Amino acid sequence: MTCLFLCIAPVTFSQTTPSQPMPLPSPNPLPKPWADEFMGYLFSELGHQWNQAGDRFTSTLFAALTDRQLFSTDLLGGNLSLNIKRNIYDNRDILDTWTVVDIFNVPLSYNLPIADWVELDSGPISIGLGLTFDMSALNIRQVRPHDIVLETKVTELKEEIQQQVQNIDNEETSDEDILIAQDEGVIPWSKLSPLVMARYSKLLNLLTHPLRLPLTPKKALKMHKGEISSWLASGTVQIGASVGWSIINPTGLSNTHWGAGLSTYINGRYQFSVHKEKDDQVLLKMTRVQNKGRNIVIGNAEIKKEIFNGFLVSEKKYGTITASIIPFQVLLNTNAAKQFDIAYRFDLTKIEARKAYAKAVMGRTALAHELSQVEGSGVTWAFQREMTSRSLSRSHQTLLTVVFQRASHNSMTLSEATISTPDEERQVFTGMTSHTRGHRTFWGILEGKRYSFGTTFDDQAQTSRKDEGLIIEAQFNDNHTNAREMHELMNEVEEGIQKPGLFERPAIYDPSTLCQTHETDCRPTLLKYGRSSFYYKIFLNKKLLDILKKTSTSEMWKNLEYAFGVKEGHWSSKGKRWMSALWRLPIAVTNIPLNILDLHVKEGSKLILAQQLMRRFKDWQKINDPKEQAFDLAAFFRAQNYSRELIRLVRQALKGQKIPYYVSAHAPELFGSLSTSSDEAPPTPGQDPTTEIIDFDRMGPRTTYDPEAKLNQFGVEVLNKNEIQIRFELPVESHALYWRVDKIRGWLGGKKLIRLVTSTSHLPSGMNVISLKRNESNGEFQQLADHLFANKEVRLMVALAIESNHWGAIQSKDIVLR
Repeated sequence: MTCLFLCIAPVTFSQTTPSQPMPLPSPNPLPKPWADEFMGYLFSELGHQWNQAGDRFTSTLFAALTDRQLFSTDLLGGNLSLNIKRNIYDNRDILDTWTVVDIFNVPLSYNLPIADWVELDSGPISIGLGLTFDMSALNIRQVRPHDIVLETKVTELKEEIQQQVQNIDNEETSDEDILIAQDEGVIPWSKLSPLVMARYSKLLNLLTHPLRLPLTPKKALKMHKGEISSWLASGTVQIGASVGWSIINPTGLSNTHWGAGLSTYINGRYQFSVHKEKDDQVLLKMTRVQNKGRNIVIGNAEIKKEIFNGFLVSEKKYGTITASIIPFQVLLNTNAAKQFDIAYRFDLTKIEARKAYAKAVMGRTALAHELSQVEGSGVTWAFQREMTSRSLSRSHQTLLTVVFQRASHNSMTLSEATISTPDEERQVFTGMTSHTRGHRTFWGILEGKRYSFGTTFDDQAQTSRKDEGLIIEAQFNDNHTNAREMHELMNEVEEGIQKPGLFERPAIYDPSTLCQTHETDCRPTLLKYGRSSFYYKIFLNKKLLDILKKTSTSEMWKNLEYAFGVKEGHWSSKGKRWMSALWRLPIAVTNIPLNILDLHVKEGSKLILAQQLMRRFKDWQKINDPKEQAFDLAAFFRAQNYSRELIRLVRQALKGQKIPYYVSAHAPELFGSLSTSSDEAPPTPGQDPTTEIIDFDRMGPRTTYDPEAKLNQFGVEVLNKNEIQIRFELPVESHALYWRVDKIRGWLGGKKLIRLVTSTSHLPSGMNVISLKRNESNGEFQQLADHLFANKEVRLMVALAIESNHWGAIQSKDIVLR
């Protein structure tokens, strides 16, 4: 599991020079020290629960290995460095695939003081100019598990899926992959884990992928299908002022350094991205972005403490360990951006297309544009986007390196885009609000929560598109989930989609430690269920938004009472609300200083937020323009500590209405994988060209869920202990079936036995019945039958794919053989 931490640009402070002010905020985060993440982890609870401890150790080792500054040197009065980083993203699909982004970054920065230090009573002030030039290369690929059994009668399908599963980005399985596959008994926490594969496969790719940039047609043809390669250059000019001061620590250990900074910046970026769509076809996108904005930084400066002095070898010291401590920092940012994207598709088997590609990757698109007008030239125009956006964000971080790290990020982005494709031209208005929070502890526990509220409206108000409306998404990740946390996560997901009973609740305590006597020292042991990931999405189309919009004021106050857990009637009148406000005034006042530390007592601000929501709701009711509606709804959901309450408010206001939903959940040590959706599933990002198609080079997970891939009338019948019948209805078009068998172990949860992918090319559309018999040949389903009959109680899960990489919801049936 990877927590969704925001990389906040650290503000460094010289510990030896307390009078030095906080430097200007920088848009480029500094790398994390090696010793902070790697050495600090060696003190974890070794020997206790090796499976989970191993997974926690590998997450810290991964961060230490793949987020590195390789070197830094002075150049002409500036600083030149070389950094590498690997980001991994859970695609939340049934195959447990991950998106891996390798980043190679070379920044050159100059800090030019404009004014000398000015000593004031409160501390020093400085004004400076910052220049940053940055060149980066990105490689994006998909990592899939190696434990999927492939059984198919279609050679092409088998080769295609085997390449996806086994060839992560090379033609042959790497040495790292083979080691993990063979070392299952030595390293129990690996067990072919896709997460481990995503972290460690092709580590050399971090250094070598810039050498394979597809700057020529020959190199583009050598890319693997589905691979994305991107390179960019950017420059930033910023000017600002900062102030710093010191407060003596009463412990006498060190001074506390505080500071504040304000800067204005202008940034430009040019980027080229290539997506290998087919063996001889690539999509080339060129992007130009202009940003301007302001940063405000407030808080403690970074304090460096030497926790190990190292040792001398030939009069040179090695092994010094330095820890970073940032009690708190707050970064406020406002940004305005203009972006232009244009893309062409090239058939590299044609000579003219190859010539046009070679020029286009250098920014010369005249030939590509000319050939795109000629049918059969091998060059086609794919899309064009012109977009303007405004964003406002607040980020907070606390860093006690070897003990605790916490970060949060809250943002609102309003964008207006004109999108042109060969089929249509449309103007899209989008308002996006997101709230992200995560933390990491000394013993390797990682937890993260993210909520997003995105509203999309088309300029054609009289028409209705599938992706128009409000999409609410929530994602929860925890790599060390105990039983109580698991229950809470299940409750929140079921509450969000309004489907109680979706998850079977696991045991909370280990039955072997439950008190059987009245002994005072008898203490039950809380069960731990390891890594878990939950994701759900609900969609409110324009019709549902109109119903929500017509809610009366009195009904909305009732809905707010329900959402915030207030007894019905307590907020029904102004007098009652005044009394409630006075009663909670001391807590509300306490939240003011706590807010700086990113702490919050919900009881103190419930009514304040409820009144703000009511005002925003009344403003929204007066608006009909699609652009203003999108922007107003984004503002409505700006409540960083109350995302769950906002979702409860929407569900209560639309009680009784059918709201499309989709759920994906992973808990390998409990129930494995689960995904399901309503009959009318919410739109996927693939239906919105602004995300899956145009932003194919984005940093984030890839969508593999297909709401149209439905397996109807799925059922299982146990005829006797030696024969099982599986029934399902296939649509006219289908590609493959995914099967999974888990052994049911009661309170211990499920144990994965086998995963199987089979072709549907030999199965007719319509109703199918598959008979499996014990001790008989069952053809391509032989391995499936072996596991079904080898256990008394199992769970069979199945999903359908219409296209090779996009799967529908999982359906499951429990099978009991007596």
